[in-house]
Amino acid sequence: MSSSLGRLLKFSYLIHIPEQLLTIKDATLVKQTQDNCCWGDGGSNRNMLGKLLIELRAQLHGEIKKFV
Repeated sequence: MSSSLGRLLKFSYLIHIPEQLLTIKDATLVKQTQDNCCWGDGGSNRNMLGKLLIELRAQLHGEIKKFV
């Protein structure tokens, strides 16, 4: 399974996520936390969740362009 498919499946149970990701266009996504330096900003600026959602949004945009 490709990593992008895995990410899509992880969020697929949240039906509203793809629609919301497409609605916010090119905004930077940041999970703001005080204590999670990996998945959130937590002071380290890693923000892995935000980066994954931004990548997923780009892939969703690409899939839509294939059908338009």
